[in-house]
Amino acid sequence: MITEIDKIAVTFRNLISIYNETSNFLLDAQTMMEKYRYKCLHGNTLGTSTTKHIDYPAWWFPGYAGRYFSKKGEKGINKAVGILFVNQNDESIIPLILVTTIKISDRSFKRYGYWLQAHIWIECVANHIPKKQFRVFKENKYGIGKAKIMAIPLQDVTSQRDLEKKVVQPLVRMKL
Repeated sequence: MITEIDKIAVTFRNLISIYNETSNFLLDAQTMMEKYRYKCLHGNTLGTSTTKHIDYPAWWFPGYAGRYFSKKGEKGINKAVGILFVNQNDESIIPLILVTTIKISDRSFKRYGYWLQAHIWIECVANHIPKKQFRVFKENKYGIGKAKIMAIPLQDVTSQRDLEKKVVQPLVRMKL
């Protein structure tokens, strides 16, 4: 007989498995981006967002994970790839792979870093904008010049080939 404690243990093991697979996905994306001479900007870290606030338990676990990349000669232009598992403010969202090309000042990037990418992703998804590709933010208080985003349902990427063809290559080609 399965007890409630067993169910909780299975839930946490499944969550850890999701995060392990996400790590593999992001490392594979990084390896592919490096073939196009893009360098990950944050070493072995990734962007996530959590809270320790007792009133917001939906935010105790990361709802997204992502990484930034840049290429020599493309000053102020960064690329990002990540997975939005859940928008804690909108339960109807399916897990999405989100890729972005963003023009941002160095000062804003250093100040806001990963939070800024999540802000763009979550705001766009919360506004139900996930089309094939779309532009957001001509100018913004966070120092964003322009950004372009593409959303791909996570379930549509099931292999290394899919990752290369559906995520990495479109991201590399994505211009502002």
